[in-house]
Amino acid sequence: TLCSDLLLAHYSALAFSGLKLSRDVSCMQIGVSCLLYVQSLPLRQGLCVLCWEQYILEPMEVLIQMVEKLGRCPSDKNLLKTLGMNLNSAKLLIAQTELLLEILQKTIRKIQTNSELLGEEDTRDDFPIEMPLYLP
Repeated sequence: TLCSDLLLAHYSALAFSGLKLSRDVSCMQIGVSCLLYVQSLPLRQGLCVLCWEQYILEPMEVLIQMVEKLGRCPSDKNLLKTLGMNLNSAKLLIAQTELLLEILQKTIRKIQTNSELLGEEDTRDDFPIEMPLYLP
């Protein structure tokens, strides 16, 4: 139901915020787990995008830059200094990010398949103004 989806979405976003506040990757695991139970496909898609943009993108960019600069996996000391997490947490961050992106990809495919089955066209043309994808 929509009510349970909204509660799961709120709990997931709250769990993801722990990643930003304390770099606690276990919070991210809880958030990703909640995403799996959100039944509304558009809500799940929006939440995946929100979590990516608000909580995951920045630490992943920093981690990628570190690996590219060093040419290898950064040490615990470098990770703690730069990202506030150790190597195991960085590996978990990568694994959970991969899972989040898989959820997003499967959700988008399901939305497209459902849309095609119902014979729906892209409804963006129905709006006279461009609608924002998210609120700043």
